[in-house]
Amino acid sequence: MKKNIRSLMSIFICLSLLSFIIPSVSAVNNDRTEAAIDFNILHQKIEGFGGSGAFGSAQTIRNLPSDKQDEVLTLLFDETDGIGLEIIRNMLTPDVGSVPGSIDLDTPMNETCQGWLIEQGRKYGVDKIMTTCWSPPAWMKDNGSVIGGSLSTDHYLDFAKYLADYIEAYAEKGITIDVISPANEPDYSPDYYEGCTWTPQQIADFMKNYLKPELLSRGLDTSTMAAEEMSFGENWLSGLIYDQDAMNATDIIGCHGYANSQYNHLTNIENANKQVWLTEIMGYYSKDDTILDGLLWAKRIHQAVAQAGASAWNFWYLANRYDGGNSALIVVDKAQQDYAVTKRLYTIGNYSR
Repeated sequence: MKKNIRSLMSIFICLSLLSFIIPSVSAVNNDRTEAAIDFNILHQKIEGFGGSGAFGSAQTIRNLPSDKQDEVLTLLFDETDGIGLEIIRNMLTPDVGSVPGSIDLDTPMNETCQGWLIEQGRKYGVDKIMTTCWSPPAWMKDNGSVIGGSLSTDHYLDFAKYLADYIEAYAEKGITIDVISPANEPDYSPDYYEGCTWTPQQIADFMKNYLKPELLSRGLDTSTMAAEEMSFGENWLSGLIYDQDAMNATDIIGCHGYANSQYNHLTNIENANKQVWLTEIMGYYSKDDTILDGLLWAKRIHQAVAQAGASAWNFWYLANRYDGGNSALIVVDKAQQDYAVTKRLYTIGNYSR
């Protein structure tokens, strides 16, 4: 029922937004225009909307005073007094497996706070946790660093075991990882934060011959995702598209919304009966607190979900401690121990609740 209500709300929101943008038809043209909506036509299943606790976002929320912390969590996850987000995207920080053969979720980076955020989100009804790995641990990389480089071919099995160990370690804490993604933007090599490049063929090889078999051998039903390339497209999916076994080993297709994404249907993916999730997007422009920013994100959601058929839509940070850009839904003033709510949060809430 919630999904049906959300679909109807999205239609009404889009029509309402048009009333702000387009002058009254009668004022410019007496010709009558009619639109027909057929509720018997089924489109994609909507899995939900969400955001990430990566790179200190979860820690930023946790470090707030308890009353402010509760207010932020309510705004993000409560269906009545907030926007009811259903998905949290977690970052598998490489220090979790810095020692070969071991998993440490209580690491000095931000895994502890991310685990805390998941627990809080679950209390409000968050029902999907996805984890993306920006980089394997340095000892698995061909350059010996979590920045740049690629996964060494002789460590493919080690990496698959590492991801499965991570899922099991969280399970021991009572937390289910619903989706695991081994790569973040495999088509980009950042020089100041964690990253790992993959070719489309390497992704197909890893999904087919290593990750899926390892999960199945342990009885783990965690959904697998690839490849979270920078744009909403199929450029880094060719290895899956032309290898049916690799496609079968991949449960969900993930894309980001950068690099001039055109938001067209991913025909080859739809023909394979796979869901497409937009897993990350934010604004690369100066800070905007006006309603224009809210309208912009209504358009972006419409492009991905209605125009391109995405089944899930995730903003980048849930909250952050910076105030000069548009990378988060909630902006935290660390010095004042307070926060500000962006217009985009309310826009997304019109779809997510």
